[in-house]
Amino acid sequence: MSSPIKRLLGSNVRRILDFLNDGIIITDEKAIVHYINSAYTLYSGLEFEDIVNKYLPEVRPGAMLPKVLEDHKPIRNFPRKVGKVESYCDFIPIIIEGKLVGGIAIVKDVVRIKDLLQRLEESKEKIVQLDNRVKDSFKAKFTFSSIVGREGGLKNTITMCYKAAQTDSPVLLLGESGTGKEVLAQSIHNASKRKEYPFVDINCGALPENLLESELFGYEAGAFTGARKNGKLGLFEIANGGTIFLDEITEMPINLQTKLLRVLQEQRILKIGSEKALEINVRVIAATNKNVLELVKEKSFREDLYFRLAVFVISIPALRERKEDITLLVQKFIEEQQRKQKHVIFVNSDAMHILKYYDWPGNIREIKNIIEYACNVTEDYTIKPEDIPQNILKFSSVKRLVEQKRNNMTLAQIVGDVEKKIIRDYLTLYGNDVPAKKRIAQELNISIATLYNKIKRYSL
Repeated sequence: MSSPIKRLLGSNVRRILDFLNDGIIITDEKAIVHYINSAYTLYSGLEFEDIVNKYLPEVRPGAMLPKVLEDHKPIRNFPRKVGKVESYCDFIPIIIEGKLVGGIAIVKDVVRIKDLLQRLEESKEKIVQLDNRVKDSFKAKFTFSSIVGREGGLKNTITMCYKAAQTDSPVLLLGESGTGKEVLAQSIHNASKRKEYPFVDINCGALPENLLESELFGYEAGAFTGARKNGKLGLFEIANGGTIFLDEITEMPINLQTKLLRVLQEQRILKIGSEKALEINVRVIAATNKNVLELVKEKSFREDLYFRLAVFVISIPALRERKEDITLLVQKFIEEQQRKQKHVIFVNSDAMHILKYYDWPGNIREIKNIIEYACNVTEDYTIKPEDIPQNILKFSSVKRLVEQKRNNMTLAQIVGDVEKKIIRDYLTLYGNDVPAKKRIAQELNISIATLYNKIKRYSL
């Protein structure tokens, strides 16, 4: 063995080469074989003593390595059949200090390469599928065109939101619970240049402080006890390029407000357990149902964070402030139930009158729930006063009396108005024929003649 090859094939190198899955054959500059690894014996079917210390062309007719030794130029990815194994081979001259000292052939199993490529393709496909699932999970559904009231009570609000959508500036949405802050946030995102990127939302009041930080900013592997071994992506990182919606922002603890302020200023996040900041490009929309300026005065919300968020401050009117939209909302939610129940559902005038009188402290969320309830309890697919929950009926009656008082009605007029409404509701419920009137008289504990007189008096 020549000394350069001998030095090259020290015991440590041999041990390493023996672990490789690729077949290895090494010759000196005269094409005398000095080494093969176990993978090569497996592929070729030749044992160590069959080939080592022998002239390669004699034991492997047509071998390419002698040509490489002659030309001093490598040949890569040459298709060969070593034994029964289809392979791609690399033939490389070994040159030390400018002198040719030998050559090496590397035999790569085609079947194994194909298997690796197939696994790689499968992994790529899984990554694509996972990426699509992530995009679907963090995709804004609502647009301005899907909002009821854009031409009514919400017109001015929608105008401001649309203007905000044309910028990258932070937005602060103010409004009572149930007024549709998230719907507007999604609409702003979908009208912006970021619409093809994720829309990520989180309720800052729904998680304890330690979990909220890891959700927002993520953490590195081993950052704390119980952390995932591969770490965790934060929502800011997932939202990169898109929009993050921080609902109930005023519920965020003060120390996290400080970190959020730094993120907004620097457009960088620092994961828990990491020393390296990550550059991000995220638009922030925040929302609250609290009086944020009062919280600033009370020192429970950072003033500098408020002014950082308050570029576009957009107030959303409560439903009681835009009564003209109630009829439209009722119809919208009835249509949703019609699609589910596959029945046409109506609402009579008395029931609609009650719905209009109610103040809807729960706003749009409440009216949606009430309509869903009424559509499920009505027996003839017509929503009547008795299909509306009692708490709303009671409130509406009190409100009605207040309105009557404002109109300077006498006690007799007020009583007569209520009496007329009650009889009209019963007639709507049971009908206008004789048996129905007998039943109504019985339930109201009056004579049938008295009932007829009242029906005539009130022109019912």
